Amino acid sequence: MVEYLEVGKIVNTQGIKGEVRVMSLTDAPEERYHKGAKLTVFLKDQEPIELTVASHRKHKNFDLLSFEGYPSINDVEVFRDSILMVPKTELSKVNEDEYYYYEIIGLSIYEENGEKLGK
Repeated sequence: MVEYLEVGKIVNTQGIKGEVRVMSLTDAPEERYHKGAKLTVFLKDQEPIELTVASHRKHKNFDLLSFEGYPSINDVEVFRDSILMVPKTELSKVNEDEYYYYEIIGLSIYEENGEKLGK
């Protein structure tokens, strides 16, 4: 089974040419949203759909994306309030002393003297 991580939430459409407004949840939007990038959209009560990014631009605090094969507002309306994800297998490597959030959730935290602070 493929495990996914959230990279953005589609909060609305933008204009009439099939763009969506994305509240980004990734620290690497240039990598996640470049033309040709594959994203999976998870809709309520439906099978996930793999999308290919056709365009990306920034507008105010949002990333605006369009997808190949979805050229109008009518095509992307169904994506509103859905989550964009990528498989964990497609994550970039991080430096030796860096971690993704999901990798450290639940770990125990200790003082340098060995005293446990919590999780």
